[in-house]
Amino acid sequence: MKKVLLAQFTVAPSGAEVVRQLVVEYAHAVRAEKGNRLFAPTTRVDDPNSYVIFEEYENDAAFALHLSTAHCAAFNAAIAPWIDGGATTLIDLVDIESVGGPNGSHALV
Repeated sequence: MKKVLLAQFTVAPSGAEVVRQLVVEYAHAVRAEKGNRLFAPTTRVDDPNSYVIFEEYENDAAFALHLSTAHCAAFNAAIAPWIDGGATTLIDLVDIESVGGPNGSHALV
């Protein structure tokens, strides 16, 4: 089953341009990974320093591979000093149109 998640973080205003460039470069690297289906970095309209990144991988193994890449470790280390609270929040999501949705039901057709 595919792995879908949302990553959220807020950047200190002093790091806004640095982090924006890091995210753009990181997005290209992640999209090139085997098993990545979507990596869509966005910022909130009402707060351009608040990032929301939608990610989709073929499965848990593809996501684990993503986490083990050198560019993932380098990105997280590079943005850490600029992140309010020092960490990114990851939220696991379930595609409700897939078989085995949140309550184990089948997709609607």
